Amino acid sequence: MNKFKNIRRQKGVFAIEFALGFIVLFMFTMLIFETCRLTYICSVLDYATAEAARDARVQLKKNPDYAEYRGNGFDCSSLPEPKKRECEVVQSFKGDEFQVWFHWFVEKNGGVLWKIMSAENPMAVTAKHYRNLDDLVNDNVNSSTWKKNSFSLFEVSYFYQPIFFKWSILSTDIRRHALVIDEFERHRHAEK
Repeated sequence: MNKFKNIRRQKGVFAIEFALGFIVLFMFTMLIFETCRLTYICSVLDYATAEAARDARVQLKKNPDYAEYRGNGFDCSSLPEPKKRECEVVQSFKGDEFQVWFHWFVEKNGGVLWKIMSAENPMAVTAKHYRNLDDLVNDNVNSSTWKKNSFSLFEVSYFYQPIFFKWSILSTDIRRHALVIDEFERHRHAEK
């Protein structure tokens, strides 16, 4: 008789143990997913920053893919929604070709996974161009174009916000820098 009383007292223990264990298991699974997502975003930003900086410097021309958005007075509001947003982004670059190349590189090579994993959080791309090494050291920015400059410092800033752990203390800016040296321009300015 005493044996049956102990069995009745144990009813529901398995459900409680499972619920407590499941919460811990779920939190660890989400932590692993978030860590993988952060690693993926950092890897894409590293690769895209280096490749876009190289493309912008090597090609030394305007990216032809967004030519229709660059005309003076082009109105983005008449475009359908995905094209409208892309048009507004390209126009916000105000002619900085590195920003255009970077945007193009991420859009073309990031793929569907980038759109899902990045949650389309804000990303800022800036470029500073310096005529010589002294200007670079003293941060004397020359102009907004990379032509006829020996050094270019490109910076990408991405606002990272976790998907599952939405606390503001975990949100941060991820920054990537690329310093590009134009050997031809550097030697030309060194000779003068």
